[in-house]
Amino acid sequence: MLDNKNFKSRLPKGVALVCLTLIVTFIGLSDPFAAPSINHVTLGSDPVGRYERLELDVELTASYTNPFDPDEIDLWAVFTSPGLEEWRVNGFWDGTDWKVRFAAGDTGSWSYRVHVQDSTGQDSSGVGTFTCESSPHHGWLRVSTTDPHFLCHDDGTSFYGVGQCRCWDLGAVPTIFSDMQEQGMNILHYWMPSWDNMLVTLSTGYDHYDLTRAANVDAVVDSCEQHDVYLLLTIWNHDELRGAGHPWDRKYFDDYNPFHDLTTATGFMSDSTSWVYQQKLYRYIIARWGYSRAIGLWPTICEIDGTTNSWNNDAATNPWHSKINAYFKDHDPFGHPTTASKSAGSIWNWSNGFGVTDLPQAHIYENGVGVANTIASRTRTMWNNYTKPNFIGEFGAVYGTAQTTKHFHDGLWAGFAAGGAMAPLDWNDGGSWEDLTPEMYDHGGYLVGFASAIPFDQLDLGPATLSIGSEFKAWGMRGSNLGYLWVQDTSPGEVNSGVTLTISGLTDGLWELRWYNTWTGTYDVGTISDTSSGSSMTTTVPDFTSDIACKFSYPGDTPTITSICLMGGNKLHLVWTKVIGAKYNIYRDTDPDFAPATPVATGLTDSTYIDTDAGIVGDPGNNYFYIVTAIVGEVESWPSNRVGEFDAGLLNGAK
Repeated sequence: MLDNKNFKSRLPKGVALVCLTLIVTFIGLSDPFAAPSINHVTLGSDPVGRYERLELDVELTASYTNPFDPDEIDLWAVFTSPGLEEWRVNGFWDGTDWKVRFAAGDTGSWSYRVHVQDSTGQDSSGVGTFTCESSPHHGWLRVSTTDPHFLCHDDGTSFYGVGQCRCWDLGAVPTIFSDMQEQGMNILHYWMPSWDNMLVTLSTGYDHYDLTRAANVDAVVDSCEQHDVYLLLTIWNHDELRGAGHPWDRKYFDDYNPFHDLTTATGFMSDSTSWVYQQKLYRYIIARWGYSRAIGLWPTICEIDGTTNSWNNDAATNPWHSKINAYFKDHDPFGHPTTASKSAGSIWNWSNGFGVTDLPQAHIYENGVGVANTIASRTRTMWNNYTKPNFIGEFGAVYGTAQTTKHFHDGLWAGFAAGGAMAPLDWNDGGSWEDLTPEMYDHGGYLVGFASAIPFDQLDLGPATLSIGSEFKAWGMRGSNLGYLWVQDTSPGEVNSGVTLTISGLTDGLWELRWYNTWTGTYDVGTISDTSSGSSMTTTVPDFTSDIACKFSYPGDTPTITSICLMGGNKLHLVWTKVIGAKYNIYRDTDPDFAPATPVATGLTDSTYIDTDAGIVGDPGNNYFYIVTAIVGEVESWPSNRVGEFDAGLLNGAK
């Protein structure tokens, strides 16, 4: 019934996932007093890959009048993993069939049993099984337990988000998913508003749902899965919960929200009957879409100060936000993180809400180059105040001002460099704020190119201490051996030469700096080495016009090659000292003084390598020399000692 929560036993990291859909066909009862029964269950396909949908067709008989009311008919399934963890997942009615959607947590053999309950009793199916096979996907997003300022995937791999807000009418931008995927952009903020896909309408009332609109959301979720995009699926936008007396326009609670049949916009937050039917709606949303790897976050409310019958009504909205946040945390068996927001302006820093939700977020609308400083400052404030991932959930130019590529570019890099768990999300609506241009998509890709290899939650990052001239701004993050930063000219137009930057709090020694052209997505300058002394390093920034980014790294432990010997079949065997947590690259050349360029082997996990390439051994005209480097995170060590094979000597019997 309604008070039966979804549940699961906690799973270990590194689990595999598979999407599963149970389809249940309703057969009306000839005897209204007979207990319900599950008559037949048909498995659609087996085995199934992780996240790939499996459907079970289920025939049942039951007695009810409202298929959306779990107090009348409750369908659920319990899935048991190979490790015997149990997950309860609620079912839902899609207008034709009953379904239960699931994502399994381990590869191997799973079992399941379907249950149904109505006012006359309960019935259960027999036990079914399926096999989950591996897939290339990484799973749901999680708040990292290694560094809770960042997100990671369920399998433990690091995650960084770059994307946009396009909250409705995706049909007007038919290439949005392919455009995002082409640039590696992976976050889409999306609403279910009354003018697009809100499930409760004036036609359905507050206790039934528009299934055509639900099918539209199905299509959005499917497209996200196909294009490796994570959806921020907003439960309520402010318009739908705003009523008479509020100073903002669009009092859509009064105009379009059927909950107005029960109470006022303010009463929606506390009325007990309203809350009962809200829970049924939230249960349906979780049951229909919670399984999907494409659901990145649950934004429970967008700009809560824009709700009720008066502006910024904390007394009414804070308790309600705590309730809806808790509902999604307690009833989502797949554990998607939550977020919520206030609007831009002086009240953005919502301490009550940010203390409750998993991810604090801010919204910023500002013109000019100063938007970067506002974004970076608010990102850093959230970082300092909450040990949680944070991000800028909306940003853009002031209403009526055309957006520009530079504004979009500056916003992305400022939030990234200040420690956001995802880059700021530019607001696009096809109207006053237009849509991303091809050039803007390119700039999203430039940030992806810089950020994609950084294991954010594995580096113990904190704010970098940076000093630079007054006409510039510099923001960055620093770990013990890797950091990144972004320098902005606050009065751009001329080429900046000879600008010096000081980075403090560094390990003393030789650091490598790789400067990145943020306007072309390229490393135009080769790796520069500079020395930190007294825990700080002052370096000269390469010439730039508007802004420039940099990765700075301390190479750390260097492996030492301890053995090179000839094996049978003209093979060479290298052995070197281990570096904790490292993978290794092998470099080879005929010049004993060569500089490492292109490795002949990469990503080795053992401290040994056998060179089997033909012609390496036995050619007196060429001797070959070897270097090993260690890679921890994204940082490559200094080259090892050099060793070589000498065919002239080998042919004379020497080793």
